[in-house]
Amino acid sequence: MYKIGDFSQIAKVSVRMLRHYDKLGLLKPEYVDPWSSYRFYTLDQLSRLHRILALRDLGLSLEQVNDLIDDPRADEQLYEMLQAKQQAIQQQLVEDQARLDRVAARLRQIERAHQPIPYDVALKSLPAQHIAAIREVVASIPQMDVVRDRMLRQLYSVLAEADISLGLELAIYHLEAYAEEDIDMSLAVEVPDGVFLLQTEKTLEVYTLPDAPLAASIVYDGSMWNIPDIVANLYRWLGMNGYTSAGAYRELHLFGRELDLFAQDPPGEGVFEILVPIEKL
Repeated sequence: MYKIGDFSQIAKVSVRMLRHYDKLGLLKPEYVDPWSSYRFYTLDQLSRLHRILALRDLGLSLEQVNDLIDDPRADEQLYEMLQAKQQAIQQQLVEDQARLDRVAARLRQIERAHQPIPYDVALKSLPAQHIAAIREVVASIPQMDVVRDRMLRQLYSVLAEADISLGLELAIYHLEAYAEEDIDMSLAVEVPDGVFLLQTEKTLEVYTLPDAPLAASIVYDGSMWNIPDIVANLYRWLGMNGYTSAGAYRELHLFGRELDLFAQDPPGEGVFEILVPIEKL
């Protein structure tokens, strides 16, 4: 027989853990000296100890190990436990991967915060614009392309019936902060001053978008799907230069009509101007 210290050396398990296993009834010493209370173990107990360690390595709790170690149906129970453990680990991996992606995105965001703005920002005044607009709250970003297509078709269908000359197309985002859900947005087109008859249409509103004495602007040539990055950089520029927003930001379609852009396969690129009215902090 071996004293507990010698047995721990052979088994490569700490004395503290052996005492804990003894307390739980998982691995009782072969003999306990009644006078000194010294614990003694035999080499035959190594196989039981190794089974305990193997089950623990599979992620089972000591309580589960205790239920299995002396059960004649241990293999059947172990199979069920391991199935549950496998599902839990897989779910944890999915959650950890999602958390890892969020951490990576946050790191990139922090890195970009210390980088120069990759676009040229110009300051200008915005003239008032007389527009015909259709406004809708889009439930979520993934629905944006479908909703925009429907809104624009509805807008131009009504305007075609009215036989009115049309100017620049634009989008207006009535947002106080970034949002991925319930996005309040107008799609609009410039119409001649004095056109008010369309206000009788339930789907459209004709009004004058007010001027702004000062606005920050980025002109961008590329894919429409990169515009969120343009907007984020424009607002980052505001903070870096002591400005704050003073109204809804506008997305001007300098290329023409969005419906024509997305009629191409794959969708084409265009020239956009992103504008936000600003004021000094």
